[in-house]
Amino acid sequence: MRNPRLIFNSFIFKIIAMVTMLLDHVGLVLMNGGYFPSGSWVISMGLVFRIIGRLSFPLYVFMLSEGLKHTKNKWKYILKLAIMFTAIFIIEAGMYYGNILKYYAKSQAFTDLLALALMVVFLDMKGPKKLLALLPVAFLIISYAASVSEHYAENNGMTSVWTQGFPEFMRCAYSIYGMFIMLGFYYSEKVMTFFLSKTVPIENSEQFMSKDQIRWVSNIFGSIIFLVVNIIFWSLSKLPIAIDYLNMPLQTYAIITVPLLLFYNGARGYDSKWFRWTTYLFYPVHLGLIGLIFGLIFG
Repeated sequence: MRNPRLIFNSFIFKIIAMVTMLLDHVGLVLMNGGYFPSGSWVISMGLVFRIIGRLSFPLYVFMLSEGLKHTKNKWKYILKLAIMFTAIFIIEAGMYYGNILKYYAKSQAFTDLLALALMVVFLDMKGPKKLLALLPVAFLIISYAASVSEHYAENNGMTSVWTQGFPEFMRCAYSIYGMFIMLGFYYSEKVMTFFLSKTVPIENSEQFMSKDQIRWVSNIFGSIIFLVVNIIFWSLSKLPIAIDYLNMPLQTYAIITVPLLLFYNGARGYDSKWFRWTTYLFYPVHLGLIGLIFGLIFG
């Protein structure tokens, strides 16, 4: 018997992730493009778009973790991510060095997704090969350090000299924040299994053996870890030193993703070939279109 609580599938998550990401990036341009006066209703609308956009990154990370758990060929999966990363990198490099919407050529989530995918794939390897995970982890940490350094310098009238050769568009956008979220989502079922093995009597363990029950409890564990990560980073943003480059008062709105995560049923849903390619191409295409449209209107 199906669990009536589990109503969302991967198709629904992908649609929500794409729409909220689009709103987020449009909101970024509306707020930071300098096209509208401070206090304008358009700026306020941009902020609303950005708040709604907080759903996109957790959903993309969640779908990445699910995809890597169930794909038959993880390296083929990563190759697709690498191709999309390259396309986005070229677009943002053109914006940055061509001085076209340069403020928009920021660190972007596909860099995170590629680094996070490599991290967990390496962690799943046996023996010394696991140490290869240190490479993407190091890149995530360096990205975090660079962004924190620049944020601290900007807020204290200083210049972060060492990061000048490492432009923002080359970095991970969410860095170690995204790393902890990915680890929580990817290993939630293993954490759940370990926890239940220590707390559930053997004679009662059958109730946790159904597919839906495992999915439901795994969703709970993943959501709890996600909430804890957000609470920790939000708390760090309250420190008296300016290290919160993620703008956690805004980013913490990501917790509105939890009701969706809780009711995920593990099903793929609609998954035609054209839709799969749409989900991959949407990121670079929408970046290019936003840049083109605002460049033509206000350039």
